[in-house]
Amino acid sequence: MAAFSRRRPPVGTTFSFSLNEFATVSFAFTHQVGGRRVGRHCVAQTRRNQHRRAYRRRVTAAAMSFPLHPGRNKLVFQGRVTHSRTLRPGRYTLIITAINSAGASSNCVSLTFTIVR
Repeated sequence: MAAFSRRRPPVGTTFSFSLNEFATVSFAFTHQVGGRRVGRHCVAQTRRNQHRRAYRRRVTAAAMSFPLHPGRNKLVFQGRVTHSRTLRPGRYTLIITAINSAGASSNCVSLTFTIVR
């Protein structure tokens, strides 16, 4: 009798990056939601502004930060932001920023990904 193994497809992804000094790295997960254009701003739709022009606005769904070491760093991400909270299925943009101990920040790097289920 043959033994079969049921391998599951991999879940999640790994974000890898390198730092040249100790820094606190922040990860901001944003997604687009509907809104209305009011003046120069895009705001959430209400009964009062529902006749205004439709507009897509970017909202921060979650954020987290970690103090990390110089050199190569890896963050394994499976959609879980805290122990009890996960990101809903949808399309997200991850914005990564590093801030060193002197307060200087790096250029923001953005990655787009989709959570399927």
